[in-house]
Amino acid sequence: ALIDKSFFGKNSHPARKLLNTMAHAGIGWSPAGNAERDFLYRKFKEAVETVLSFFEADIGVFETVLKDFQSFMENERRRTSIVEQRTLETEQGKARAELAQAMVAQTIANSTAGIALPAVASEVLEQGWSKVLFLILAREGEDSGSWKSARRVLDELIWSVQPKATEEERERLDKLKPGLFSNLQAGLARVGISHFAMNRLFEQLRGIYDKLSNPAVSQPVSRESQEPAESASATPSSGLGESSSSSGASLDDMLSQSRVHSSGAIPAPSKSEVDAAEKAADVARCPAAGAEGGTMEAVDPQMLLKVDRLSVGSWVQFRQSESTGFRCRLAAVLKPTGKYIFVNRAGKKVAEWTREQLAANVAMDVVILLDDRQLFDRALESVISQLQHSRH
Repeated sequence: ALIDKSFFGKNSHPARKLLNTMAHAGIGWSPAGNAERDFLYRKFKEAVETVLSFFEADIGVFETVLKDFQSFMENERRRTSIVEQRTLETEQGKARAELAQAMVAQTIANSTAGIALPAVASEVLEQGWSKVLFLILAREGEDSGSWKSARRVLDELIWSVQPKATEEERERLDKLKPGLFSNLQAGLARVGISHFAMNRLFEQLRGIYDKLSNPAVSQPVSRESQEPAESASATPSSGLGESSSSSGASLDDMLSQSRVHSSGAIPAPSKSEVDAAEKAADVARCPAAGAEGGTMEAVDPQMLLKVDRLSVGSWVQFRQSESTGFRCRLAAVLKPTGKYIFVNRAGKKVAEWTREQLAANVAMDVVILLDDRQLFDRALESVISQLQHSRH
């Protein structure tokens, strides 16, 4: 500053730019383990030692160090962006899966509201057809023809097990059964239901249909009337959730089944869709650090405003205790779920919070919003402010 008076007057001065660049790079650094093994820490040390060793009067030293440091950070940014992109793809897949599950549950609840279903029909819907609906909705959306076809099968199954009061209804049931069984079989096979389990269910459904088709014995079929249906079988029956190769169908299993019957209009997924589903399943089994932090009761509106001002790229410090914590950066706010996804300096997810949880954490100082404005400018403003105060 004594050698070159433009140091204070020029924002583009290489010494100021170096300070600001290093400060910005260090905002996401958290001390952990052996600092000497941290590439960023070693780069900082190299930059500082270069300036201390070679600067006397030539400010070109700052320009050289700045270019080298910027080149290093650009390489770091490229590596981090790849990891971060994969992280966000995983989170987006998880968010779509959560929404799809909620919508499927609501769809089935709406379709069966006020209807007493036989136990076998409830089993097919809750443990089998709900999975078919989920896969289609998560992959193709509610405007797709596949979703409409699967919804039609849902409605047909519910209607088929209700009492039939007229001959026209019984005739419609007889015409409906072949296609309904075909679509159910194709869909349930696709989500990993074994042939043994399907045969057991279809036998029970046929028993219901035989009664409904005969006006002399046609009557409402309750859950209770269907409970003993399996007792005549000498072979222990497996649950609907059981596949031919495992005790439960995973998301991967569901995505790897064969194509549904053509009238079902449910094509097999592509490899990229299988990969996305696997990522969603993986992250669902790995809860984020701090995801349960904060409370949703009586969140201060001022804290919500602070959260709303956060932009992608903003850094925060998460305090795990008085002496431990880490820094992380806002990578995205997922529109479907409203969750705030935070990553570390390497681009890996370390925390997720809803808007309310984040605001509550800010209010309790569990999460501290960091100021990432130009370090030198903030320091200069502080010095000038103190000098003015001292003079007055």
